Amino acid sequence: MSYGNWPIGRKLAAVLGSILLLFVSSSGLAIYQSLQQDRMLSHMMNEVLVTERALKNWSMNVTAGVQRAAAIAKSDDASLVQYFDKATKEATADTAVQMKIINAHLRDPAQLALLEKSSKLRDAYLAQRKEIAALKAAGNAEGAHRVFTQQFEPTMTAYLQSVADLADAQRALFDQLSAQSRQSRTASMWQLGVFTSAALALGLLCAVLVTRSITRPLHLAQQAAREVAALDLSGTPQTHYHSDETGQLLRSLDEMRSTLNRTMGQVLQSAQSISTASEQVASGSNDLSSRTETTAANLEQSASAIEQLSSSARKPRARPRR
Repeated sequence: MSYGNWPIGRKLAAVLGSILLLFVSSSGLAIYQSLQQDRMLSHMMNEVLVTERALKNWSMNVTAGVQRAAAIAKSDDASLVQYFDKATKEATADTAVQMKIINAHLRDPAQLALLEKSSKLRDAYLAQRKEIAALKAAGNAEGAHRVFTQQFEPTMTAYLQSVADLADAQRALFDQLSAQSRQSRTASMWQLGVFTSAALALGLLCAVLVTRSITRPLHLAQQAAREVAALDLSGTPQTHYHSDETGQLLRSLDEMRSTLNRTMGQVLQSAQSISTASEQVASGSNDLSSRTETTAANLEQSASAIEQLSSSARKPRARPRR
């Protein structure tokens, strides 16, 4: 069944359903994009940012440990080993905790490789720092200085650089996710705008189609009713009728006009028949009147002739009496 043959209720339901479907689709897309944004934001805040903060704490612990190791190696005061012992143990324990946090959140193979490298350098760093502290505690300041200069400083530099590289990788990942989040938000706004515009355009188009499919037949029906009211039955019936209510109305009006046209024709024919019969009756009446007058004139003539005969008959009887 074509759109024009749909009932008015179905047309309106189709229009409202289409608009509602587009709005539901746009709302679903917006919800989906919001969930995507939420997952991305959650990943950034709960994983990337946490990892970056853990790397920052790790770097601070390493920097402080390097400074303590340098002070112990270069100072002549052997009591510094005992003095920094508590802070060194706390920093070492905290670094182990931060490394567990980092290891739990890293997913990228390149960053995992950097973490593995940093862990190995950390093991060498801790061993050399422990060796420096032992030499210093034993009073071998020269040996402690030599280990610090020849072994500890290169290892320390590589260790700090590996931690910095890992932190830079996390910051780059955070920046990348931030850019993706902005792009996704912009794309969501555009998509929502496109869906909303499409819904408005479809709504306007459907409104125009429904309005035309209803108002045009009603206008024709109104015109036909006015012509019938003015006793103008010369209108031509439609060649095609839709199956909706307006089409049925037009069909009924055309059938009414055709019926009235046939009825008026029959009435006119009857009137013409009556007029002809009336003329025939009038003509017969005139002929009868003429014949009646002729008959009366003949009777009058006959009466006059009889009277004359009667007079003629009486005159001979009068002569003998003289």
